[in-house]
Amino acid sequence: MHYFKRLLSVTLWVAISFLLLSWPKFFQKDDAKILHILGWADCFDDNTIETFEEKHQVKVRIHSYGSNEEMLTKMKATKGKGYDLIIPSDYAVPLLKEEGLIKELDHEKLPFFSKLNPKLLGHDYDPENRYAIPLQWVVYGFGIDRDAYNENAFTYEHIFHSDKRVVMVNNPVDVINLAAFYLYGPVKNLTPEQVNEIKQLLLDQKETVEAYVDVRADYLLATRNCSLAFSQHYYLWLMENEAAHVKFVLPEGPLFASIENLVIPQKSEKDPLTYAFINHVYKRENLINQCNAWYNLPPTDEIADELEYAERYRWLKKELERRGDKPFYFFRHLIPEEESRKLWIEIKS
Repeated sequence: MHYFKRLLSVTLWVAISFLLLSWPKFFQKDDAKILHILGWADCFDDNTIETFEEKHQVKVRIHSYGSNEEMLTKMKATKGKGYDLIIPSDYAVPLLKEEGLIKELDHEKLPFFSKLNPKLLGHDYDPENRYAIPLQWVVYGFGIDRDAYNENAFTYEHIFHSDKRVVMVNNPVDVINLAAFYLYGPVKNLTPEQVNEIKQLLLDQKETVEAYVDVRADYLLATRNCSLAFSQHYYLWLMENEAAHVKFVLPEGPLFASIENLVIPQKSEKDPLTYAFINHVYKRENLINQCNAWYNLPPTDEIADELEYAERYRWLKKELERRGDKPFYFFRHLIPEEESRKLWIEIKS
């Protein structure tokens, strides 16, 4: 009897071990039926994802990141393998291209391409849009407390030499670009002397900075913890709906903007599914839903009148036209990434 109990126990443990080892094989989904997207968490609304999954009988898995630098680190570490679509900001596109991590797009498989806003195409980070197509874009401006200011015209002087509490973005690339533009105008790189001047400017400004944040500037304005914030338009437009004293304004002169793009990793072997998803995303109803969900600016003006913020968008377009053929600048790595991180640590500490 003892022998049979021992045999039964051994057999049971062998069975359990086999089940544990085999578990992934039994329950793992066929990866060919999963579209892996490396991107921002708020790029696609749920309905866009769900309708594509239902139509193609696949799953769409979003692998989110918090910054372009985090995305670039992941792509370099994996050599781009494991992802089928990426959503980088403009300045990250040439970095992905230089590393050989993305492939050229086949424009013939993108029937909507001719309808894209020309102002979003042909920029220096991808002059012929051979690797990237614009998905959405944002403009940076000032959120102000109406009760704190009597004036209507604002410049970058207001954010760097303020007698009130201000909020800045929390990205060293953005902050360095903003400071460089304020001091020197458009530049492609910085000398050591200019870097020191930028450092001093930011250290002097720090006395008035309430916080360096990316997603809470609107809240700090609404709660009157600051009177002025440099931030993205959509946070501030959404807060305008909630707090009457919050207003989004544009500084005089050229504006900073960021274009989020779609690119395909070089290692992806699911091009038919990826192109099907891209074309699904750019369907009229899906673009409208996506833009209305987060107030991002659309890649095509064809849906302008159907946006919840149509009046604000028309105002923004007029402001851009008033600023000429080149109404905005893009954030760039003006100094090596490691140097910018070191400078940022010195500023914030």
